[in-house]
Amino acid sequence: MSRKKYMPKLLKEFQDIYENPDNLKTFYIYYISLVNFVKKHPKYFTKSIKDAWGLSELMAINPMEYIVEKPDLSLGMEKRGIGSIDFGSADTLAMSISSTLWDMITIYSEKECPFTPDMELRYVKNVSDCGSETIILECSQCGWTENLKGEEYKGPFGKILPVNKQELQKLKY
Repeated sequence: MSRKKYMPKLLKEFQDIYENPDNLKTFYIYYISLVNFVKKHPKYFTKSIKDAWGLSELMAINPMEYIVEKPDLSLGMEKRGIGSIDFGSADTLAMSISSTLWDMITIYSEKECPFTPDMELRYVKNVSDCGSETIILECSQCGWTENLKGEEYKGPFGKILPVNKQELQKLKY
C-alpha cells in the first residue's frame, strides 16, 4: 500500500493527540506527546524528513531543560489550530510539529529582525561542521542571523539548535 492510503490513519492519530485533554495539560506533556507521535511513525517521519525540519535535534533534547516559562503559543488554542489542520503529507506535518516544538523552547532576544517587521530574533546555537558552537540570534521567519553584538553573522554555519536558559546565563555579554 502506498503512503497516501495511510495518511488518513496518520492524521487521525495526530488529531487524537488533541482529543485527549491530558496531552494539553502542560507544555512538557504536549512536547512529549508530539515527540512520541513522531517516534511511533518512522515510516512517515524518515531520517531525511526529520533532518530537513530539525526534528532529530528537537527529539534528542531534554524538554525539562528547554521549555520556556511562557511559550509563544496557547495550549487551549492548539486543538483549534494545529490539531484541526488536514495535512497533505508527512513532510508538511513534520514542518508543523517542528514549528510547534520550537515555539515551546524558543528564548527571544527582545531584538527585532532588521528585515522582517514585528519578528523578534531568537537565541540559537550554531554548531558548525568543524564542531565549534556559537550562540547567535536568528529570525525564524527570514533566516537573518547576527552575533550577540548585533553584527551580521557570516559563518561558519552548521546545524541550528535550541539554546536553554542555563546556556544563556553562562554568557557574559
